[in-house]
Amino acid sequence: MQKFFFALFLITLVSCGSGDPLITVSGVCDGYTDSTTSPYVVPWPVGSSYEVTQGNCGGVTHIGRSKYSYDFNMNTGSRIVASRAGTVYEVVENKANGNGCQDGENHIFIQHADGSVAKYLHLTLNGSSVNVGDSVIQGQAIAVSGNTGCSGGPHLHFEVTISRDNGMTIPVTFNNAGSNRRGLQTGRSYLAN
Repeated sequence: MQKFFFALFLITLVSCGSGDPLITVSGVCDGYTDSTTSPYVVPWPVGSSYEVTQGNCGGVTHIGRSKYSYDFNMNTGSRIVASRAGTVYEVVENKANGNGCQDGENHIFIQHADGSVAKYLHLTLNGSSVNVGDSVIQGQAIAVSGNTGCSGGPHLHFEVTISRDNGMTIPVTFNNAGSNRRGLQTGRSYLAN
């Protein structure tokens, strides 16, 4: 029992505060790469700025397999760009905004050269500008944001998973959003430059 409380105390130290850990505990929101060499850009156009409403490793839904997900506060109709080059392998765009959890969300899934997959969720009705099989380049406009599926309001949910078959999210930094060595932080806005 004493070991359990000590482990809980260590996890609490890591997950509280400014996002920089007081100590390092393997498996607890770690594994980020240097943002200056990251292959990813934030999923919005250069010159735009958006707030992170739910970052990695916490909040309401970013736990377990989804712990390295991001939610960005975007009004319906905000332009979304490819965070990394790849091939579109799934597009759903027939869901109405405000449709709720049972009907699912509009989304685009793009597979990268290394097999990882970027997922863009809660897109608006008929909001995709790409089709299955399309090759996209980094920064290319691919969709507009919406409020579909399990969504408490308009936003973009973005995550990168290991592969098509493995839905475990991986830690991602962005090379065009200033310093983000531990990922983007909840409550902060980031300008794409």
